[in-house]
Amino acid sequence: MRFQEITLHNVGVYQGRQVIDLSSTSVDKPVLLFGGLNGGGKTTFLEAIQLALYGKLAQTARRGSRAYEDYLLELTNRAVSPEEGAAITLVFEESEGSERHEYTLVRTWRVKGKGFRESVEVYVDGGYSPALSENWEEEVERFLPQRLCNLFFFDGEQIEALAEPSRTTSILRTAISSLLGLELVDQLQADLTAVERKKRRQNASPGSDDEIRRLEEQRAAAMQRLEFLQSDSIAKHADLQAAKQRLSKAEADFEARGGSLFERSQDLEKQKTELELRLRSHEGDLRELASGVLPLALVKDQLVALQGKAESDSEARSASVAVQLLSASDAALLEDLKSKIHDHKVINTLESSLAARREGLHETAGNKASGLALDEPAKDQLNGLLQGERLDKSIGKVEQVKQDLDELSEALTKIEREIARIPDEGALHDIIEARADAKVKLEYAEAQYQESKNAWESCRQGLDTLDEQLAKTYENIELNSQRDELDGRIVDRAVQIREVMTSFKKRVLEKHVARLESLILESYQCLLRKTGLIRGVEIDPDSLTLNLRGIHGEVVQPRHLSAGERQLLATSILWGLAKASGRSLPIVIDTPLGRLDSSHRTNLVENYFPNASHQVILLSTDEEIDGRYLKKLKPHLAACYELSYDDETGGTNVVEGYFEETAA
Repeated sequence: MRFQEITLHNVGVYQGRQVIDLSSTSVDKPVLLFGGLNGGGKTTFLEAIQLALYGKLAQTARRGSRAYEDYLLELTNRAVSPEEGAAITLVFEESEGSERHEYTLVRTWRVKGKGFRESVEVYVDGGYSPALSENWEEEVERFLPQRLCNLFFFDGEQIEALAEPSRTTSILRTAISSLLGLELVDQLQADLTAVERKKRRQNASPGSDDEIRRLEEQRAAAMQRLEFLQSDSIAKHADLQAAKQRLSKAEADFEARGGSLFERSQDLEKQKTELELRLRSHEGDLRELASGVLPLALVKDQLVALQGKAESDSEARSASVAVQLLSASDAALLEDLKSKIHDHKVINTLESSLAARREGLHETAGNKASGLALDEPAKDQLNGLLQGERLDKSIGKVEQVKQDLDELSEALTKIEREIARIPDEGALHDIIEARADAKVKLEYAEAQYQESKNAWESCRQGLDTLDEQLAKTYENIELNSQRDELDGRIVDRAVQIREVMTSFKKRVLEKHVARLESLILESYQCLLRKTGLIRGVEIDPDSLTLNLRGIHGEVVQPRHLSAGERQLLATSILWGLAKASGRSLPIVIDTPLGRLDSSHRTNLVENYFPNASHQVILLSTDEEIDGRYLKKLKPHLAACYELSYDDETGGTNVVEGYFEETAA
């Protein structure tokens, strides 16, 4: 199946007739990219495809619990009257054996008189087909079964919920049964059970027959209620998704108008006060440092020079003292020698030598003396200032305080800018009200959905109990009745065949579940950034529950994964099921990159979109597939379209290209 063209006529924001070519001329270019801002018609496009194919059975996110006719009327463009109505024309190709046929599906709706009219027309290779038109609701199942459409048409941001174990099991059960044709086996088993019970009932005593009739009536009522609750649960889930979308839009509007700043206004003011206090404290520290030895840092070189001169003076004074001491000592020595040695020549030589030594010291004292005349206490203070590193420590402290002041000033400037951007409460009043209302409605929708789920589960358990009672009652009939020989053989064969089918079904499941495990694991590892996070995927063939195994073989619960990892797990499950189906079906994804981080986005763009199917339609905002992802996707693009909303007409036009600035 390959979509060729879709025409939207007065559908949602698509005003007038919008014809969009979906064909591709190259198998290497399977991706069709649609860009649109919020409210531009992306979700409407996805719903239009679902609606064209399935009509009232389409599981669209925005229908909720509304009646089908109300939903269609609301989907009609506001610029046209309900009597003019709207229409969707979907053209697709389908291969049947070696032949390829073109199908044109036209679904129209409008108000006529006091009633509502919807029609479906189907054309095959240009010719009208009455049979397909009248029975399209059943015929569509051979192209893409409605139960499987969520595997191929989905909202990338909303599918995270599919990673919940209960939802996963439900999807696997539905998909596997349909893909493997096991629904036929189930139906055959049910038919055999009906035959078996009919024969046994024919032999039932009046009392047993009354009991069976009572249980059958209760079971029929329970089945009817279960079907109602199933539909109700689907509708409530759609309501929940719609409520989530409304809150998401309200949150986006709130954020765009500075709402988060408004909410943080008190915290920002508190931060500003704290920063100002810290700034004043640091400025006090700076003044305290300035009142100490810090100013001397400005003349540190001169102080060092002064210290040198003081040392020279000290050395000069030492030399002068030494000269005085040596003069007395030398005189005493010479006097003593003269009394003992009468060789004047020796005495003269010694006297000259001692005089030269004193002269040298005297000269040294003269050279060292600076005339500073610094006394010893002053000299000690100077040495203490320089040698005790008081000045260097003060300089280090002031540098740290200056750095802290710079950082605090920068932080204060940033806070003041944010405070300046805080909008007035009055300007946000409507948005705050809308956001609060969306939250209340979401809580209500969640409670309604949970209540519906609980009611369904309770009803299902009651149905199981009735089935057990019925089975036991039928067994008692067999024990207490005298069956004729033919009925006995029929019942025995029915039991044997059901047992064979149960064994066959189990073997088929075991065989294909193993392949499905491999396909899902392969897909997940292909998309995850943490390549070693999940090492195994296990599906129980009986319960169809899915378990993830971590690097050490431990069970990894989906709730322990991040939102992005759960979204990729859901994508991998859908991808694995789609690959397992072996069917050539198009994939349509709204919000394809959702809340994923850049690494996971790259994996989806490079690994999933080009390989997901032979035709992949992406409905993206400019913040999802932006310039860098568009560059990666370009080799695989068959065409790009922009859903351009016109404020003057209030409608969306589909034009070629993709966010011109981004593409440039």
